[in-house]
Amino acid sequence: MGLIPTRKDFIRAGIVGVVVFLPAMIVLTINRWWLMLPGWLALVFALTSTSFGKTILNPVGKQLRWMWRLSQRGPIAWAYNWADARYVKYRRKYYGAKLDVTPLPPSALGTSVRGCEAVMLKWLPKTASRYSVDAFELQLQEVGEDDWVSVVSDFAGDRHSATTKADTAYVARVRARNSAGASPWVEHAFRTKQKPVGHGGVGAGYSWDQSDKSGELKLRFALPAGTRAKQLSVAPKPTSLAVKLDGSSLLEGELFGAIEPDETEWELTAAEGGGDGKVLALTLFKRAGTRSRDGPFWPCVVKGEPEIDVTGLKRHQKSMSELYEDPAMASLLHSMQMQQANAMDPMSEEMMGGMGLPTGPAWQ
Repeated sequence: MGLIPTRKDFIRAGIVGVVVFLPAMIVLTINRWWLMLPGWLALVFALTSTSFGKTILNPVGKQLRWMWRLSQRGPIAWAYNWADARYVKYRRKYYGAKLDVTPLPPSALGTSVRGCEAVMLKWLPKTASRYSVDAFELQLQEVGEDDWVSVVSDFAGDRHSATTKADTAYVARVRARNSAGASPWVEHAFRTKQKPVGHGGVGAGYSWDQSDKSGELKLRFALPAGTRAKQLSVAPKPTSLAVKLDGSSLLEGELFGAIEPDETEWELTAAEGGGDGKVLALTLFKRAGTRSRDGPFWPCVVKGEPEIDVTGLKRHQKSMSELYEDPAMASLLHSMQMQQANAMDPMSEEMMGGMGLPTGPAWQ
């Protein structure tokens, strides 16, 4: 089967054939342009305006991109890039800042890492001239303030960290500059994460906490005095949640992860401290086996709500008795103990029994 040419093999062979005969076609077009030009125009029209032509152009374009990427790894491309870099370095050394042209602004600015007290800002530089040497200036402004704070200037990289306050809205801006001038600013707005309170945080009108041990999510909503249970609507779904009071949304949207909606519990209680208000206590249970990249902790309950920084949260360390409750873990521990005992003494079962460890069927 491997000897049978595939579709992409035919396309690559056709591309090579076109490249080989292209010089002859160019000469023929120059000498017999009144014959060749109408043919070229008809071919271009057929390839760009008909469905058949588009079905040909798409795979051809894909193979051309593949061949271009492959050519960049070859010795010829390496030698060319090496010589070109030396040529640029030589011209830069000889002419210096005279080669600079007004730089272009970065094409994008964003946060690659966002915490509660620090962020990593990253931008995509754009080169106006390969002979120019651009540096970048990065500034940060807290929303509501008038002054911009310089994070770094005359910086040659494409990312830099900045110190921030927790749960605060910021605007960052970056621009390129050299001896010929400066580019326009490129801005990006973001909000830093909250410091965790316990294992949770706060949102608009509610607070929440979570447990990695039981998978519980506990939410508490502050409600007006006189609120009754019939005024509330709690609609949990596997991946979404809607909590409403008299039809007005208290919290609604897509959950950060999946839950078990049938296990949801809620109750209306009096506010703590003897106040006149009410509190809606809502308990959700994360679906077993669902984990985020941050482990068992969720940075928020509903996507789009304020997030907490989970990087410093520590998991609950299970005791041995809790590990034994899991049949799979118990079997694994038993196998490990048997391997250790076999390495020490052939009479492993007797030795384990003498140590007071369960053996045989007791582990089933």
